[in-house]
Amino acid sequence: MKKGEKKSLAFPIPCTTMQCTLLALFALIVGTEALVTRQSLRMGLSVGQTFPADALKKWGCSGVPAVVYFYGADESPSCTKQASAFSESMDDFNALNVKVVGVRNQKGVKPRFAEKYGQTFVVDEGDEVRDSIGIKKDFFGALGGRETYVVDREGVVTFVFNDQFKAGDHAVKALVAAEALPPPPATAMARGVPPSLQIQAFTVLQPLVLAVLAVAVLNQAIAVNFKL
Repeated sequence: MKKGEKKSLAFPIPCTTMQCTLLALFALIVGTEALVTRQSLRMGLSVGQTFPADALKKWGCSGVPAVVYFYGADESPSCTKQASAFSESMDDFNALNVKVVGVRNQKGVKPRFAEKYGQTFVVDEGDEVRDSIGIKKDFFGALGGRETYVVDREGVVTFVFNDQFKAGDHAVKALVAAEALPPPPATAMARGVPPSLQIQAFTVLQPLVLAVLAVAVLNQAIAVNFKL
């Protein structure tokens, strides 16, 4: 560069207007996806927290283990994929006595959608429950967050999964979490009484058994005396 000439501010690698436009669009798409991904990782409730009891009762999940998944709207491609994935696993969920409930708001309801799938669908009026537990929206607020919870019989959250793009994974991961839930009391008793309970039962019954034996011996002694 000759003395007195100004340094060029051109790109290091020359590109046409079309190429520069495509590069800018690519950067925008990548940046948006990264932002949405970060937002989707911000979940509402955490493992160990209690799901709203009123909502569980209203949706028929009070006192039973359940999968509660929030989605956007009936008939949308990703939401349909999610509902189908849960329906394909309903035999497994039923075998575990785990109820599956899909939740959307009134605007997301489409006629006859719920009839196609073997699970329960409910309406979250005005996104009341969604907002109360703090499920974040995706795509700058354009879409409701796609979030799945697994709760035990006490309503305690044991698993949370949030992913707007991997709709089919919600059912797979929820089933794994459901399989890890403790068995119902009846099943636990069917497997045998724990040794600790056996010891407690023996401790309680021992005095009663001894008392019955003492009465029997006394009655026998009285009968012998009468014969003499």
